[in-house]
Amino acid sequence: MSQDEFQDGVQEVTDFLLDLGIAKVKWSVQEKALLVQVLCEHLAINRSKASLDQFVDGLKSVDMDFLETIKSDSLLFEKVFCFVEVGLMPNDFRRLFNYSLSPVGANNRDGEELTLLWWEEMIDKETIPLSKILEFCTGADEVPPLGFDRKIEIKFFNQESGLRRFPYTSTCALDMFLPRAVESFDEFQELVSQAVFDTCGFGKI
Repeated sequence: MSQDEFQDGVQEVTDFLLDLGIAKVKWSVQEKALLVQVLCEHLAINRSKASLDQFVDGLKSVDMDFLETIKSDSLLFEKVFCFVEVGLMPNDFRRLFNYSLSPVGANNRDGEELTLLWWEEMIDKETIPLSKILEFCTGADEVPPLGFDRKIEIKFFNQESGLRRFPYTSTCALDMFLPRAVESFDEFQELVSQAVFDTCGFGKI
Protein backbone atom coordinates (compact mmCIF):
# COMPACT_ATOMS: atom_id res chain seq x y z
CA MET A 1 0.00 0.00 0.00
CA SER A 2 1.39 3.40 -0.99
CA GLN A 3 1.43 6.48 1.23
CA ASP A 4 -1.18 8.18 -0.96
CA GLU A 5 -3.53 5.18 -0.81
CA PHE A 6 -3.14 4.95 2.96
CA GLN A 7 -3.70 8.67 3.47
CA ASP A 8 -6.79 8.58 1.23
CA GLY A 9 -8.17 5.77 3.41
CA VAL A 10 -7.49 7.74 6.58
CA GLN A 11 -9.04 10.84 5.02
CA GLU A 12 -12.30 8.96 4.45
CA VAL A 13 -12.63 8.28 8.18
CA THR A 14 -11.37 11.64 9.45
CA ASP A 15 -14.73 12.52 11.02
CA PHE A 16 -14.76 9.16 12.80
CA LEU A 17 -11.24 9.75 14.16
CA LEU A 18 -12.17 13.23 15.36
CA ASP A 19 -15.28 11.86 17.08
CA LEU A 20 -12.98 9.46 18.92
CA GLY A 21 -10.85 12.37 20.10
CA ILE A 22 -7.96 11.55 17.76
CA ALA A 23 -6.91 14.96 16.50
CA LYS A 24 -4.11 13.71 14.29
CA VAL A 25 -5.41 13.29 10.76
CA LYS A 26 -2.18 12.79 8.83
CA TRP A 27 -0.66 9.37 9.30
CA SER A 28 2.18 7.77 7.38
CA VAL A 29 1.88 4.25 6.11
CA GLN A 30 4.68 3.33 8.53
CA GLU A 31 2.34 4.36 11.37
CA LYS A 32 -0.40 1.97 10.27
CA ALA A 33 0.21 -0.46 13.16
CA LEU A 34 0.19 2.44 15.64
CA LEU A 35 -3.11 3.73 14.27
CA VAL A 36 -4.65 0.26 14.59
CA GLN A 37 -3.41 0.08 18.19
CA VAL A 38 -4.86 3.51 19.03
CA LEU A 39 -8.22 2.55 17.52
CA CYS A 40 -8.32 -0.79 19.36
CA GLU A 41 -7.43 0.82 22.68
CA HIS A 42 -10.18 3.37 22.24
CA LEU A 43 -12.85 0.90 21.15
CA ALA A 44 -11.95 -1.69 23.80
CA ILE A 45 -11.03 0.56 26.74
CA ASN A 46 -11.38 4.32 26.43
CA ARG A 47 -14.86 4.36 24.91
CA SER A 48 -16.33 2.53 27.90
CA LYS A 49 -13.96 3.87 30.57
CA ALA A 50 -16.50 6.24 32.11
CA SER A 51 -19.04 3.43 32.46
CA LEU A 52 -16.41 1.08 33.86
CA ASP A 53 -15.26 3.69 36.37
CA GLN A 54 -18.86 4.15 37.51
CA PHE A 55 -19.24 0.37 37.81
CA VAL A 56 -16.06 0.17 39.91
CA ASP A 57 -17.24 3.01 42.16
CA GLY A 58 -20.51 1.14 42.66
CA LEU A 59 -18.70 -2.03 43.70
CA LYS A 60 -16.57 -0.05 46.14
CA SER A 61 -19.67 1.40 47.76
CA VAL A 62 -21.24 -2.01 48.48
CA ASP A 63 -20.59 -3.93 51.69
CA MET A 64 -17.40 -2.24 52.87
CA ASP A 65 -15.69 -2.20 49.44
CA PHE A 66 -17.07 -5.24 47.67
CA LEU A 67 -14.49 -4.71 44.93
CA GLU A 68 -11.71 -5.81 47.30
CA THR A 69 -13.71 -8.93 48.16
CA ILE A 70 -13.91 -9.78 44.46
CA LYS A 71 -10.20 -9.12 43.91
CA SER A 72 -9.18 -11.19 46.93
CA ASP A 73 -11.15 -14.22 45.71
CA SER A 74 -11.26 -13.63 41.97
CA LEU A 75 -11.67 -17.29 41.03
CA LEU A 76 -14.93 -17.44 42.95
CA PHE A 77 -16.36 -14.58 40.87
CA GLU A 78 -14.83 -15.60 37.54
CA LYS A 79 -18.02 -17.20 36.25
CA VAL A 80 -19.97 -14.03 36.99
CA PHE A 81 -17.60 -11.58 35.31
CA CYS A 82 -15.92 -13.68 32.60
CA PHE A 83 -17.59 -15.54 29.78
CA VAL A 84 -16.63 -19.18 29.56
CA GLU A 85 -18.36 -21.26 26.93
CA VAL A 86 -19.46 -24.45 28.63
CA GLY A 87 -21.83 -26.90 27.01
CA LEU A 88 -25.13 -27.48 28.76
CA MET A 89 -25.04 -30.91 30.41
CA PRO A 90 -28.18 -33.07 30.72
CA ASN A 91 -28.32 -32.97 34.53
CA ASP A 92 -27.81 -29.19 34.57
CA PHE A 93 -30.54 -28.88 31.94
CA ARG A 94 -32.97 -30.93 34.02
CA ARG A 95 -32.51 -28.65 37.02
CA LEU A 96 -33.92 -25.75 35.01
CA PHE A 97 -37.42 -27.29 34.92
CA ASN A 98 -40.42 -27.89 37.13
CA TYR A 99 -43.27 -30.17 36.10
CA SER A 100 -46.94 -29.35 36.57
CA LEU A 101 -48.32 -32.87 36.89
CA SER A 102 -51.93 -33.76 37.56
CA PRO A 103 -52.63 -35.40 40.95
CA VAL A 104 -51.84 -39.08 41.26
CA GLY A 105 -54.84 -41.10 40.09
CA ALA A 106 -56.19 -38.32 37.87
CA ASN A 107 -57.16 -39.25 34.31
CA ASN A 108 -54.37 -37.18 32.77
CA ARG A 109 -51.55 -38.38 35.04
CA ASP A 110 -50.57 -41.52 33.08
CA GLY A 111 -50.38 -39.56 29.82
CA GLU A 112 -48.18 -36.92 31.43
CA GLU A 113 -45.82 -39.50 32.87
CA LEU A 114 -45.51 -41.14 29.45
CA THR A 115 -44.61 -37.79 27.90
CA LEU A 116 -42.00 -37.19 30.61
CA LEU A 117 -40.51 -40.61 29.89
CA TRP A 118 -39.86 -39.51 26.28
CA TRP A 119 -38.69 -36.10 27.50
CA GLU A 120 -36.08 -37.68 29.77
CA GLU A 121 -34.90 -39.99 27.00
CA MET A 122 -34.55 -37.05 24.62
CA ILE A 123 -32.44 -35.15 27.17
CA ASP A 124 -30.18 -38.15 27.78
CA LYS A 125 -29.65 -38.85 24.09
CA GLU A 126 -29.39 -35.13 23.21
CA THR A 127 -31.03 -35.91 19.87
CA ILE A 128 -31.91 -32.20 19.81
CA PRO A 129 -29.21 -29.81 21.08
CA LEU A 130 -30.15 -28.77 24.60
CA SER A 131 -29.17 -25.19 23.81
CA LYS A 132 -31.80 -25.16 21.04
CA ILE A 133 -34.50 -26.39 23.40
CA LEU A 134 -33.45 -23.79 25.97
CA GLU A 135 -33.65 -21.06 23.34
CA PHE A 136 -37.10 -22.31 22.33
CA CYS A 137 -38.23 -22.06 25.98
CA THR A 138 -36.54 -18.84 27.05
CA GLY A 139 -35.14 -16.97 24.06
CA ALA A 140 -31.62 -17.55 25.46
CA ASP A 141 -29.35 -20.28 24.14
CA GLU A 142 -27.37 -20.43 27.37
CA VAL A 143 -28.09 -19.96 31.05
CA PRO A 144 -27.40 -16.36 32.20
CA PRO A 145 -24.58 -15.96 34.77
CA LEU A 146 -27.13 -15.34 37.54
CA GLY A 147 -29.58 -17.89 36.18
CA PHE A 148 -33.24 -17.33 35.35
CA ASP A 149 -35.52 -15.69 37.89
CA ARG A 150 -37.54 -18.90 38.16
CA LYS A 151 -37.62 -22.41 36.80
CA ILE A 152 -39.18 -23.24 33.44
CA GLU A 153 -42.57 -24.79 34.08
CA ILE A 154 -43.54 -27.74 31.91
CA LYS A 155 -47.30 -28.00 31.44
CA PHE A 156 -49.35 -30.39 29.34
CA PHE A 157 -52.16 -30.35 26.82
CA ASN A 158 -54.29 -33.04 25.18
CA GLN A 159 -54.01 -33.77 21.49
CA GLU A 160 -57.34 -33.28 19.74
CA SER A 161 -58.68 -35.95 17.45
CA GLY A 162 -57.73 -35.29 13.84
CA LEU A 163 -55.32 -32.50 14.76
CA ARG A 164 -51.55 -32.49 15.23
CA ARG A 165 -50.56 -29.85 17.77
CA PHE A 166 -46.93 -29.09 18.44
CA PRO A 167 -45.20 -28.19 21.71
CA TYR A 168 -45.20 -24.44 22.34
CA THR A 169 -43.78 -22.03 24.86
CA SER A 170 -44.23 -18.68 26.52
CA THR A 171 -40.73 -17.24 26.80
CA CYS A 172 -41.93 -14.38 29.01
CA ALA A 173 -43.69 -16.64 31.51
CA LEU A 174 -41.05 -19.40 31.15
CA ASP A 175 -43.73 -21.97 30.41
CA MET A 176 -43.39 -24.93 28.03
CA PHE A 177 -46.39 -26.97 26.93
CA LEU A 178 -46.00 -30.60 25.88
CA PRO A 179 -48.65 -32.99 24.51
CA ARG A 180 -49.88 -35.74 26.80
CA ALA A 181 -49.78 -39.44 25.98
CA VAL A 182 -47.54 -39.38 22.91
CA GLU A 183 -47.36 -43.04 21.91
CA SER A 184 -43.67 -43.36 20.99
CA PHE A 185 -40.32 -41.68 21.50
CA ASP A 186 -39.89 -41.16 17.75
CA GLU A 187 -43.23 -39.37 17.48
CA PHE A 188 -42.44 -37.20 20.51
CA GLN A 189 -38.99 -36.30 19.21
CA GLU A 190 -40.43 -35.41 15.81
CA LEU A 191 -42.99 -33.08 17.40
CA VAL A 192 -40.40 -31.32 19.55
CA SER A 193 -37.87 -31.14 16.73
CA GLN A 194 -40.32 -29.58 14.31
CA ALA A 195 -41.51 -27.11 16.95
CA VAL A 196 -37.94 -26.07 17.80
CA PHE A 197 -36.43 -25.87 14.33
CA ASP A 198 -39.42 -24.54 12.40
CA THR A 199 -39.97 -21.58 14.71
CA CYS A 200 -38.95 -18.16 13.40
CA GLY A 201 -36.89 -17.61 16.55
CA PHE A 202 -35.67 -14.24 17.77
CA GLY A 203 -33.98 -12.86 14.69
CA LYS A 204 -30.52 -14.00 15.70
CA ILE A 205 -27.86 -14.03 12.99
